[in-house]
Amino acid sequence: MRKAFKYRLYPTQPQQKDLERTLSLCRHLYNAGSCQELCVRVCVRGAYRS
Repeated sequence: MRKAFKYRLYPTQPQQKDLERTLSLCRHLYNAGSCQELCVRVCVRGAYRS
């Protein structure tokens, strides 16, 4: 049987800003990695066609 726990955070204003900055950085890094992976796929696929 699986159990799940839910927690609610009530961060202070400085903590909230730090969380937002951290999540924003994570989002940008994830998107950059996804874009780079897509570019590699396109380049590799194009190399095999010629």
